[in-house]
Amino acid sequence: MSKYVLLGICLALSVVAPLIIFRGAEKNFDTTLGGSPRAIRCKQPPIFSPKKYDINPDRPPIKYSKQTLIKNGRTVLNGSIVERFSVLIGTNGKIVNVGQDVKESDAYEIIDAEGKYIMPGTVDCHSHLGVHGKPGLSGNTDVNEITNPVLPQMRAIDALDSEDFAIDHILRSGVTTSLVLPGSSNTMGGEGVIVKNKIGTSNSDMLFPGAPMALKMACGENPKHYYNRGKAPSSRMGSAWFMREKLQQAKDLIKKQDDFDCGITSKSVLHRPENLELNGLSYLLRNHPNITLHVHCYQTHDFEMIVRLSKEFNFKIDTFQHAIEAHKVPDLFLKNNISAAIFADRFGFKTEAYEASVDTPVILERAGVNVILKSDHPVTHSKWLLMSAGKAYYFGMSLQGSLDAITINPAKALKLGHRVGALRAGYDADVVIYDRHPLQLGARADKVFVDGALLVDNKIPLHSNPNKIESTSRPDHIVVEQSIGGECTTRTRYSSYAIKDALLYTMDGTEDASRGNVVVLNGNVSCVGSSCVIPSDAVVFSVTNQNGILTPGMIESTTDIGLKDISSEVTTNDGTSTTPFNEDLRARDAVRMESRTMRAAFKSGVTTVISRRQGNALVNGWSVAFHTNGKMISDSVIKEQVALHVNIGLLIKSTSKQQFNSVSEQVSKLRGFFNKMSDIPLIVAKCHQADDLDQLLSLQKEFGFKLIVTGGAEAHLISDMITKNVSVIVTPIAEGEQWLEDWDMRRSSDDFGSSVLYKNGVSLGVGIGSAAASTRNLRWAAGLLSTDGFGVLPPSFALKSITSQISDMFSLPDGVGRIKVGTRANFVLFDGNPITFEGRPKLVAVGDMLECGDQLKQF
Repeated sequence: MSKYVLLGICLALSVVAPLIIFRGAEKNFDTTLGGSPRAIRCKQPPIFSPKKYDINPDRPPIKYSKQTLIKNGRTVLNGSIVERFSVLIGTNGKIVNVGQDVKESDAYEIIDAEGKYIMPGTVDCHSHLGVHGKPGLSGNTDVNEITNPVLPQMRAIDALDSEDFAIDHILRSGVTTSLVLPGSSNTMGGEGVIVKNKIGTSNSDMLFPGAPMALKMACGENPKHYYNRGKAPSSRMGSAWFMREKLQQAKDLIKKQDDFDCGITSKSVLHRPENLELNGLSYLLRNHPNITLHVHCYQTHDFEMIVRLSKEFNFKIDTFQHAIEAHKVPDLFLKNNISAAIFADRFGFKTEAYEASVDTPVILERAGVNVILKSDHPVTHSKWLLMSAGKAYYFGMSLQGSLDAITINPAKALKLGHRVGALRAGYDADVVIYDRHPLQLGARADKVFVDGALLVDNKIPLHSNPNKIESTSRPDHIVVEQSIGGECTTRTRYSSYAIKDALLYTMDGTEDASRGNVVVLNGNVSCVGSSCVIPSDAVVFSVTNQNGILTPGMIESTTDIGLKDISSEVTTNDGTSTTPFNEDLRARDAVRMESRTMRAAFKSGVTTVISRRQGNALVNGWSVAFHTNGKMISDSVIKEQVALHVNIGLLIKSTSKQQFNSVSEQVSKLRGFFNKMSDIPLIVAKCHQADDLDQLLSLQKEFGFKLIVTGGAEAHLISDMITKNVSVIVTPIAEGEQWLEDWDMRRSSDDFGSSVLYKNGVSLGVGIGSAAASTRNLRWAAGLLSTDGFGVLPPSFALKSITSQISDMFSLPDGVGRIKVGTRANFVLFDGNPITFEGRPKLVAVGDMLECGDQLKQF
């Protein structure tokens, strides 16, 4: 072979071989490193770091003079209670050591936990604190930039208000870390910010040092509803297109940047291409390790749409937020390593939330999905996040899984599982001491540490029953001793039945309980007490563990249950009237029975509801009382016209289309209306602010009618002015009018003023407030205000506040709110304390119709 041939071969190899090598490298390039295939042979793109803007450069390092030892506590580890537990916090705000063998030293600051529970600070993976500030004024609302459907460049940090006074209440509940996200009105809403919930600091001081960037996207109803008035997107197809278009633009930007880095761009391009609008998305598409993506998404077809986009553009989804229908497709979450950030039990407020299930957390947990419980504050107040974990446990999630869902699981999804969410050496010293087992209803944070600093010290004594936590796998306990007519496994009619050897809270003249039997013949109570003889042909029910507790069926009196199925869908609702005076309209004429909301209410033991008409008219018509188990209102109604309802204050000012935009005009119109009435009936007024309540009391004294105030967040401020002819039904956990949501609720208290009202002898009841779908939580709302929760109401009175007390306020017939001989049967059999997470309804009876066993499990 001539030297010229050899020279030619060498020249060819010098050109071809590098191409072959490069193409092989391009094929196997690991994009998780934040680069691109071109970066192998050219300048690496600069590594993005959020430190450019989210860390205060002047913040001094944490330095304490002493280490702090928290000793003599309890904790939960692998689902078991660990006694004599200690945590040692270093002078740098990090955990030094944990366990049962941490030695004391005179050099330490010593805090004796006195047997209370030492737990990691709670992590809220979806909040709008500081950008949807409280009180709920337009000047405090910066959660959505509703000027364009696609705004990935927005940053929550630019709107974060560190003086949002909800932060104080959130921290005092034990939530130490929050992901603050833009809202869901846009398909791409921008960038969230992760904060430590520190009171009275600047937003720079709140920022979580070194936390990853968190991008927010949204699919489903919200984006299409905000832009469907002649402007795209008006459909899910439009939302998907806008996302795809913007992702393609980010992909094109990456190519231009890589071309510049590789030196193959035109020499006229002097600077590396940048685009503030697309920068975050470009880091997402580069799969940068310091970025997370959180997608507001409810339904299965929406999950699948976003997953398709992630495959098309090669990006990672970290969480689906809300994920109402996740229980239908757990494999989709598992296969794509996506966390499910969900509500424990919220449902029914819009179409895409209608198929929610309380079984979602346990289904996902058992499938191996990373389950997260979040607040969506202020949709549900972040202060109730611990209660959400308690509900998840109640509905079947494991004990450890329920706690992990508000601690380490969200921390992992935020790529902060090495910093927060657990009590481990080297982790940030975000520590909470609870007064009892954290999954007990009403558990409160006694002390809260953030980065080693003691920020909350409530000095709460150890709860009287700190370890009371029931197993979710315990047997049903209910026994049918005489099975005549078949087992009670579905709704069944019995002409004769009895409850045997239960603790009876009859509420018939006393709040005290006594053990005995209840006998029912032809749907009516024939005997109550220890001396009752059970007929030989009766079907007998008892609870095997001697914890059977029989109470009257509970009464919800503050919602419009039965007047709507899906809150946001007008075609499923009765609707609101356009006139200010609706004294001739009756809720009874529009009730729809057998909705999911009604079924959930009945299954939880709420057998009676007093439903008001929808809307915020000045005079809003007549409420109706009915049982929740009927097929039609005609066979369920108890009292057709219960009370005339009025609205006053902020509620009508903010929503009225009738020009009553001042309280003075509202009061004037009501005075004129009452002057024209010859017989003023029972008036129910929805009102919160003390000053507006004062006006109502003046009207009540002037015209002499009986008055019931619902809401009453500030009623405790004027409790000494409330007469015996006035009652107050507080709504402590109301969704849609969240605690401290509005200006007229800003002076409320942790227990919604119930302690002051009770001590001052005010006729007091408890209600849900506005979200009819939450009716099933009524007994827990009352429980929170009792000494079994965090309030002062005796447990028997808390039960009375949702049974006989409500019946008396509204003058309902005998037997409603009471168990009384000669009246129609109307009661619930529980296997434990009915106003805590301990007791579960095992039998619900109205007349001769019973439902029990597995049928009472929530959907």
